[in-house]
Amino acid sequence: MPINLNNVKISLDKFNDAASGNFNIGQIKLNSDGTSVYRTNKHKTLTILNYTKIRPEESLAVKNAFCDALRREGLNAETVAAIREKLGIRGSILDILKAGNIKPLSAAEVREIIDEYAGQINKKRASKPDVAALKTSSDLYQGVSKETLATRRTTGDEITARSTAKMKTSVGGTLNQFLDILQFSEKPVNLTLDTKALAYATLRKLRSPSALSQPNVPMSLGNIAPITLKCNYGGTVIAKFELDNGNTFSVSTNMSKNDLLKHLETLMKQTGVIEDSDETSEIQEETPEIKQNKSYTKEIDDLKRTFDIVKNPGEMNRRKEAILRTLPTKNAIREFTQEELRVQTSIKLREMLTDPLLDELVVALREVRGVDLRNTQLLNNVREVIAGNQSIDADALVKEISDILSKAPKDSNPQIGASEQIDDDLDKPLNINELLGN
Repeated sequence: MPINLNNVKISLDKFNDAASGNFNIGQIKLNSDGTSVYRTNKHKTLTILNYTKIRPEESLAVKNAFCDALRREGLNAETVAAIREKLGIRGSILDILKAGNIKPLSAAEVREIIDEYAGQINKKRASKPDVAALKTSSDLYQGVSKETLATRRTTGDEITARSTAKMKTSVGGTLNQFLDILQFSEKPVNLTLDTKALAYATLRKLRSPSALSQPNVPMSLGNIAPITLKCNYGGTVIAKFELDNGNTFSVSTNMSKNDLLKHLETLMKQTGVIEDSDETSEIQEETPEIKQNKSYTKEIDDLKRTFDIVKNPGEMNRRKEAILRTLPTKNAIREFTQEELRVQTSIKLREMLTDPLLDELVVALREVRGVDLRNTQLLNNVREVIAGNQSIDADALVKEISDILSKAPKDSNPQIGASEQIDDDLDKPLNINELLGN
């Protein structure tokens, strides 16, 4: 089930439960439907199993939900603002995202912050007989010496830091391109061709008199990009993105439709896409709208080739042996067992087969039928086949994807999915600054 990352609400007790391990190794991640959190990358000995990645957008959503939970427990605005500062999410959402360093919320951070403010929170909870007091480190680790706790914290921090270092902490893809567009200034700027094409296509859409003419009525960019624009009741344009995993994430442009139009026109003139005197000239280079007519032979061939590898035990073993020869056999503490090396080899091979293939298919499926929730299911099935799930018919899956990329299905509508995904965060006045506690 896709998660609206701007509308995650989780109780402080759930965060406390997730951060109650002996070592508190790892980061806090949303569960599958966004209603709770759990601790991941928490292995102390089998650290090679700490490979779960958390997107920057999800990290921001988790930190926001944690701070909001503290606010609901009665901490004042000044205190919550200080906590946001500590967690690296103080300021406007655009500044936070473009800072490019949205690290996941660690279990150790949750433990430390709850311990610091549990006294204030439990004092308020005492007046509510049906609400239990928060457990602190003193409650959780009774009888454990300070020296042992300090050693555990050092060990946990070191392991958590290593898994965090493997993660991408800056947003990418279409979201990053759109942020580049929004943060364009009068200064000369170098934008990629895809970013220019996205800006130009958005400009053309917005020039329609009917575009964003009424509050709360969405305008999908369709095959151009997985973005829906919408004016809130204050007249500010909100951009909503569907991420590769199907989750949604919204940002405020902090501009009205007219302001955004002027901004885009200035950008297009500044970068030489249109002339000062030419408001309707066509972009000279290929835009995402044109790409939908291209052949997808390479993507289908790559999919078939990958599945053929997965179905061939001899080829899979050959590749695993090649990877195994490149792996370190020990770390600073000890040697790895053969089982640990085998697991690490399987993980690396799976990533090598999955990542480049999905990068191609995400783009291809969106170009053909736009933002569609069925794309996410297809990509998940591809992941499952590569992971060894034999209950999925790989040949049928290849045919289904091939048929889609050969020609758009008769029932395909580039705006299905986008319209279905428009829910509470854009159906009511949205104040991103308020959401972030600014």
